[in-house]
Amino acid sequence: MSFECVNCHYLVREGKRYAGTENRNHCTKCLWSLHADLRPGDRKALCGGKMNPAGLTFKRVKKDKYGKEKVGELMLVHQCVKCLEVSINRIAADDDPVEIMNLVNSGFSVEGISVLDEADRSEVRRQLFGV
Repeated sequence: MSFECVNCHYLVREGKRYAGTENRNHCTKCLWSLHADLRPGDRKALCGGKMNPAGLTFKRVKKDKYGKEKVGELMLVHQCVKCLEVSINRIAADDDPVEIMNLVNSGFSVEGISVLDEADRSEVRRQLFGV
């Protein structure tokens, strides 16, 4: 299956084979999304607005068995341009890494989400490129 991006009109392929995840909800090229879900994959949101890729965050994870903080996987922070709701979404395997890097230090902030900034650039780079 596939869908057309609401922002750049790129034809996005869905499925674990391409994205590495079951519920693809954003464009691989520009990272924009559609406000379609209340919960991942349910397609029950009534808004239908475009979701701007506003920043990045790390998934919250528990400490390791030694009590040391672990760094979670990289996540996209989207904000709906229509209703302003914010959501956090997994990055897919085929997402454009340059577009992801461009979101570091985006200046976006929202209560309750630790949005990444310049101090996090090296960890973002490590997760994307292994360096």
